[in-house]
This record gives sequence, structure tokens and C-alpha cells, in this order.
Amino acid sequence: VQRLCEGETERVEWKQTSKDVGEVLHAVSAMANDLGNRGTPGYVVLGVDKSGKAVGHEVGDEAILRLTNQLTSSKILPHPSCDVI
Repeated sequence: VQRLCEGETERVEWKQTSKDVGEVLHAVSAMANDLGNRGTPGYVVLGVDKSGKAVGHEVGDEAILRLTNQLTSSKILPHPSCDVI
């Protein structure tokens, strides 16, 4: 978790909210392309603004289900996972 808070990188993207599913999917898609050929996982962290300030984001069952459905219905293979920590 510490590494995710150190700043955005090509493998870590901060999003303030999950409400714009399109932005989240865009970030996931970009990481799935693995243009740097790193072969390491990427992370989209919700509840953090672009300056790195934790703004919090309540992630209820409905939001998780919506994100999971969008991720599994995308053309990204293997399908990305969605975890709440």
C-alpha cells in the first residue's frame, strides 16, 4: 500500500472517484497495454486526488459490482481484478 501512496507512475493511477467508469476503464486499458513491457501489475487507486491528497471514497456493493461488470465485459484479457483494501 505504501508504494501506491508515493505518487502516480505508469503502473499507479489515482482517481478521486469511481463515478466516471470511463476514466477508470481508460486507466486500466492503458496499464493492460503494458507499453513499458514491465510485466508488473498496475493499480488504479480510488479516493485520491491528482495532488495525492486522500479524499476518501465510499465504495459500496453497487459500485464494486458496476466496476467488476465493466471490467469483465471489456476486451481486456485476462480480465483485470477489482479489490477493495
